[in-house]
Amino acid sequence: KGGNMVETEVYSAYLRGGGLIELDRVGKFDPSEIKEATLEIQKEERLRRLNLLLDSMMTLWTGGKQTNMLSDISPKFIAFAFQTVKLPFLLESVSCDAKGKIMAEMLIDSITNYSSIIDRVIIGTTKVLDASELDAGVPETIEVLPMTDAFSRVKEILSTI
Repeated sequence: KGGNMVETEVYSAYLRGGGLIELDRVGKFDPSEIKEATLEIQKEERLRRLNLLLDSMMTLWTGGKQTNMLSDISPKFIAFAFQTVKLPFLLESVSCDAKGKIMAEMLIDSITNYSSIIDRVIIGTTKVLDASELDAGVPETIEVLPMTDAFSRVKEILSTI
């Protein structure tokens, strides 16, 4: 008798992840990876594939039950670092406090410490997380942009590489 027929728990969590895209290896395969001779896909096709990957990252979602589960895993903050060395130094550098404020000091410190291997950093932000500390005092190699503009800027840079 009585009671809720349906009970709903609402919670919020920020998922954090990282990865490397080795631009010098996209679309290039050696005989150990395929059964043919060395293969290299044309530059236009490599760029098309990179753009598709970026588009999928921008619109990341969890699947059919996304609405039922109230899950939104699209990026709220993202940092792209164009590096000369394959080192995932940003993995532990991006963090936020309990109120959703990006810990800018830790991120800028990591970027500064590895400035010798960084060509540039593109940061994409949304209003979901407070990235206001990044608006002032960031090194010249860092561009802080709205999320959509950050993805567009990365695509623009990739088209010139």
